[in-house]
Amino acid sequence: MIRMPQRFRRKLCCFFPVFWLFCALASLSAQVQPPQFSKNALLNGLEIFFLPSETGRSEFALMIKNGAAFDPLGKWGVTNLMAHLTLERTERRTGDQIREDLKLMNAQLDVTLDWDAIFYHGSAPQERLGDVLNILAEVVTKPVFVEDTLEVVRDRFIREMQDDEGTVERLTQQRFIQELFGENPYSHTVVGEPKQLNAVDLTDVKIQYRRLFMPNQAQLALTYSGDEAKLFRSLGRSWGGWIRGDAVPFTFRQADPIEGPHILLFDRNVEQSVFRFGSLAVEKNSPDFYALKVLEQYLTLSLPDWAKDVVSKDQVIGGVHLDARRMPGYMQLSILAPPEDLVLYVDKLHRVLKDLQDGQLNMDRFKEAKELAVLELSQTMIQPLPRLLEMLRVSLYEVGLRYITSYGIRLERVSPRHLSSALTKYFSPDSYLLVAAGPADLLAPRLKKFGPVDILN
Repeated sequence: MIRMPQRFRRKLCCFFPVFWLFCALASLSAQVQPPQFSKNALLNGLEIFFLPSETGRSEFALMIKNGAAFDPLGKWGVTNLMAHLTLERTERRTGDQIREDLKLMNAQLDVTLDWDAIFYHGSAPQERLGDVLNILAEVVTKPVFVEDTLEVVRDRFIREMQDDEGTVERLTQQRFIQELFGENPYSHTVVGEPKQLNAVDLTDVKIQYRRLFMPNQAQLALTYSGDEAKLFRSLGRSWGGWIRGDAVPFTFRQADPIEGPHILLFDRNVEQSVFRFGSLAVEKNSPDFYALKVLEQYLTLSLPDWAKDVVSKDQVIGGVHLDARRMPGYMQLSILAPPEDLVLYVDKLHRVLKDLQDGQLNMDRFKEAKELAVLELSQTMIQPLPRLLEMLRVSLYEVGLRYITSYGIRLERVSPRHLSSALTKYFSPDSYLLVAAGPADLLAPRLKKFGPVDILN
């Protein structure tokens, strides 16, 4: 069994008997079916996808193809601040009025940020969808930015950061992405840091809005079973005044791969130590993505056995995560364990990776890893909002709908040789970044067997 505390921000798979039943039902030969949809566009370039609704409630998601990667240097978090500020005041409503009007309509609206995109998403009774989308149009096309609201929203994010400040989970993850991505914008968190947020002023917010928000860089997806033509005409009235513009070019320097072992250790006297092992991975549209996806699931399935081999326990706190975006993301394996056990897990990881490089793998687990990867996408396509977001990301990452329909087939084509080749190229036991936290007097001498160790305060 794999366990993970809520704050340990890594991908987690929990294994229960019913889970294995679902895995047994997954078929790699069967295609994952994309949803049926119709597509239309306004004259300003805003694309709208209509998907059938199976309930009386409609889900919607608006994607703006510009995200936190466009934060100005030294003012990380301004895009996140700007996006949340759009929900706080428009030309017609205050933030409280927006929330009250949504509540009266039994509707929800929220915004989330990624490095590559901004997502507004929510739901509404089908008969009120048009009204809710009109409010969304106000939020996106007619926001009003004022100093008082900036202070409130900024203080809220800073307080949230301070609540989590100093935990080894946050400390190691933040340093991991900083070291891995260097000068690439993926090196900072989308919410920024208190120092950078305090440097953001109202002019920065307004400039960022004008740079990133434009209809020809946006797509709206929604579930609806009513009169699509009528709804589309109403959307034209509320969204048609949004003026198109020139897209900001996505021309960032990609991060350089890690060469050799690069080990960093935060000296912390803690009961539970943590290590994060990983390296740069691939773009979402890379052919190697599928081999790494299988590797991600294979290692995830392997973790319970590691606990038995290393510490004679039947559970481990940890996870494996493949992050693929418009630019190469990362692959990371994380373990949280008592300090005296941590290096045992690092050693186990090295031995497993070297075995995989040599083609030594559990073929039943290899097959199961492929099934688990297919099931993950299949489950995403079942729920309305995740299905909408997946549709939009297909467009964002320019992988096409064949990404969905051929997903199982491409995973099936991953051979042990492909897995070994991808591991050597992207997740090698010879070239990696390892960031750990724990008592240096205990861990540093043991970690030195893997390479030079830099101790951080």
